[in-house]
Amino acid sequence: DFPFELPVSEAFFWIFAGLLWISCKNNRLPVSSDPFLEEPPPTRRGGLAPYASRIVLGLCAALSIFITALHLTFLRAEFHFNRGVRLVLEDRSELALQELRKAEFLNPTSYRYPLFRGLVALRTKRYQEAVEANLRALRRHPYYINAYTNLGVAYASAGKIQEAEKAWRAA
Repeated sequence: DFPFELPVSEAFFWIFAGLLWISCKNNRLPVSSDPFLEEPPPTRRGGLAPYASRIVLGLCAALSIFITALHLTFLRAEFHFNRGVRLVLEDRSELALQELRKAEFLNPTSYRYPLFRGLVALRTKRYQEAVEANLRALRRHPYYINAYTNLGVAYASAGKIQEAEKAWRAA
């Protein structure tokens, strides 16, 4: 259900550039069409030296594929996050929580996903889930004031007034 017609990232450029380079290296055109001006045959070197350029090219291609896979993962996370936001606006909070969980799983470094998930959990009166989500947001961005405020609201809604006061003081 992920729309792969999203704009192509710059990582795809590096994949195609690497593949083009490998293709050109393997299919070299002769320098001269004159048979009398042929280059002498290359001398044989031992070890991996004859294969060094192919090894380097292969590693570059593998690295560009890895970077592209990471980029697509972050794009998918943003897709699920935006879908979750849309579902909240459509008042379908249960499905929104599922989409936000997917986004958080795909990009575990962003503080925005658990923060918004905590807001949706507060809206659906799931106070413990809201507390956990805001604590995760604070682990990812420890100086984010809104996360402390939302954490205090979640604690207060759950009836834990002392913890709420601590969170609000930290904000």
